[in-house]
Amino acid sequence: MNRKLTASLLVLCLAFSVGFAHAKPCEPTTFSNVSSDTFECMKTKLQDYGIYVPPGNEGELSSKGIVAHFLWDGKSTLTIKVTDKPDFVSCKTADNELKKFVDECQVSREKA
Repeated sequence: MNRKLTASLLVLCLAFSVGFAHAKPCEPTTFSNVSSDTFECMKTKLQDYGIYVPPGNEGELSSKGIVAHFLWDGKSTLTIKVTDKPDFVSCKTADNELKKFVDECQVSREKA
């Protein structure tokens, strides 16, 4: 795993581990061209970092203070909405970290 992704995951894990006050939900983030391989890669990486990910194409991700709802259409569109998070984590930061997961998994699958 490259250093940038590792650093990003550490930031997310730190954010998940702190239970400060929680902010209002973020706007949904939609990702296009998410293949089934990319979707499964993301779920595996999240689970590897201790984030609960339910089976299936829709559900709630949760870990230590951050909660998000995801919906993958089974073809190519993935929508994730952070519904609860600590105040110090901005929606923009959360969106950027999610994008890194998608990008890393898409790159990993293209190289395979």
